[in-house]
Amino acid sequence: MAGCSDPGCQLTIRDSYDSVDSRGDIMRGKSVRTPILIAAGVAAAVVIALGVWYFVSARQAARLAAEGEPFSLLLVVEQAADDGGDIEMEWITVIPDERVVWLAIPSDLGAPGITGRIQPLREIYGEQGVAGLRQALGAILSLEADWHAVVSGTAIASTVDRLGGLTLDVQQRVVYIDRSEGESFQVDLRAGEQTLDGAMTMGFLRGTSPSSDDGLRQHQVLREMLQTFFWDCSVDAQKGWVSSAHEAVETDLTASAFRRLVRVLGELPEAAWVLDIVPRGEQMDGFARVSVRETQHVVAELIHGVDLLTPDEIGVAVFNGNGVRLMASRLSEYLEARGFDIRAVANAETFGYNASYVVVLTDHAKGAILRDALPRNALVVGPAEFEPHYSALRGLVPEGTDLLLVAGEGMELD
Repeated sequence: MAGCSDPGCQLTIRDSYDSVDSRGDIMRGKSVRTPILIAAGVAAAVVIALGVWYFVSARQAARLAAEGEPFSLLLVVEQAADDGGDIEMEWITVIPDERVVWLAIPSDLGAPGITGRIQPLREIYGEQGVAGLRQALGAILSLEADWHAVVSGTAIASTVDRLGGLTLDVQQRVVYIDRSEGESFQVDLRAGEQTLDGAMTMGFLRGTSPSSDDGLRQHQVLREMLQTFFWDCSVDAQKGWVSSAHEAVETDLTASAFRRLVRVLGELPEAAWVLDIVPRGEQMDGFARVSVRETQHVVAELIHGVDLLTPDEIGVAVFNGNGVRLMASRLSEYLEARGFDIRAVANAETFGYNASYVVVLTDHAKGAILRDALPRNALVVGPAEFEPHYSALRGLVPEGTDLLLVAGEGMELD
């Protein structure tokens, strides 16, 4: 394991890295820049640059504001113009005493800009800066960033060099070729323990492997950089960063917020760190659609700590209760197109229903989701409230069905 270049640095032996599961895509040299690959370097470089102020004024750490409240930081790394001029982004949400979520954000995701036109996030940042980017991400994630920080890509490599390099267990071969400087720079890392300098670390993050392992690479670099800085370096070595590291960061974080962020990150165990990526949808002209349902699920589960139900988890039996021809079949197709799991389609015991009903057999939250997806209003009831109709229909309902939907008077499909 690499440690600090400072002679006062104290090294410790750590257990070997355990693999993690993540959703990242493979980055192919300079042509494709999936942000989950570089997010580890972004996060570590910024957190280290910000964190030095915590150690410089550690005695003031007891006077942190809003103790115990969750907070979020948007990190942006800028690529040099001759290296593609792209940006990589990471959303960090810290829930004190629980977890820290590192959510990578693809720069090609489309969002409404200041004119209302859908643009890739990288273009919004180029035209409107970090303020426009924060607004666009708020629309995508339904979240607000408390602070932001921007750092250059070259600062990441220099951070690794200042740490004396990183020693990583390379799981499989990684190849990266960068021709941005006119002369080809190549990284070809074989499986096994490797000590990497800054440039090689960037190649390790950006390179390609025989199979997708970028989530593993991101976590390895992030863990090793923060471990080296927080746990393996002496306080004197950490203070030595002040004169140079902070100059690489543009941020609206206050000094007390610096200390709060770094202290909480240092206290949370690695098991409480969660890494993921905002899911992409279909590719459009110049940008990728946001996969809204998947994104809502990721944000709800990882950041809000709740399991957000999705339509594909809801089994529905659909009944025609108004006599309109093919009503149950057409309504089932309508709901299938929105992701619901249709378990049965049939006529009700009568066509005389004067209203539509959603009958909840399992979870009331599922009933609310179905009701909100319908083109017309429906009443949400339980089996007891629906008698004697429920007894008449019960034999037509497959086992494991969550909801009955009876289309009554007024239910129409455009």
